[in-house]
Amino acid sequence: MSSLRNAVKRKTHKERGQPSFRKRLGHLEKHKDYVLRAQDYHKKKRKIQQLRLKALFRNPDEFYHGMVNTKLKDGKHILEREKGTFDEIKLIRTQNLAYLNNIRAKDKSKTEKLKASLHLIGEKPINTHTIFLDNDAEASNFDKAEHFDTVEELADRTYNRVKKSQLSEENYFTNPFAVQRAMKQRKHAYTELSQRLKRQKSLGTVVTHIQLHKNLEQKGKRIKVKDGEDGKPPVYRWKRERKR
Repeated sequence: MSSLRNAVKRKTHKERGQPSFRKRLGHLEKHKDYVLRAQDYHKKKRKIQQLRLKALFRNPDEFYHGMVNTKLKDGKHILEREKGTFDEIKLIRTQNLAYLNNIRAKDKSKTEKLKASLHLIGEKPINTHTIFLDNDAEASNFDKAEHFDTVEELADRTYNRVKKSQLSEENYFTNPFAVQRAMKQRKHAYTELSQRLKRQKSLGTVVTHIQLHKNLEQKGKRIKVKDGEDGKPPVYRWKRERKR
């Protein structure tokens, strides 16, 4: 009967959650949370006890192979980094160069898209508007604002040139909140563009340094032309060799 009693499905007793008026205090710990916390505490306690015993019975004259790659500085042991072979270092530099070139290409494409979507202030517009007239008299008396039916301030623009009839409409001007939001988005886009341009410049400097190290590892006579300055690498000139 005892085995049958254990086989019968029993009611699941759930622990209550955190009441709504105590939500500010965070999650209410359940029994399973306490078990995990207690197990973690005892595991750390046992580890500390083992380390204390190991330190207590340690032989100061004992040799460990890890001592070969360590040095003592201010009473602390510092582990030296393993020095890779020349081929391994060369491979890592090649991989880093390929990765940085990939990042630069992605940043360049995003920068070009941002430049295309924004009208940069102070830059000469790419597109032009050519108007053909019959004689020199018409050219001397030509009025751009009258020809394009717009105000004098917008006559020199080659994009989004609004006509006077559109300016006179009451519903042409949008909600001031929408204008403010558009200006905020435009400012954010210009900030992103400037950050990307700075990042592209710094990445270009890093790539130049890595490429120079890679070139210096190769054979061939070279002359140092200029020292590095302002974070830029030095300039070398290699002797021309005849290709077979």
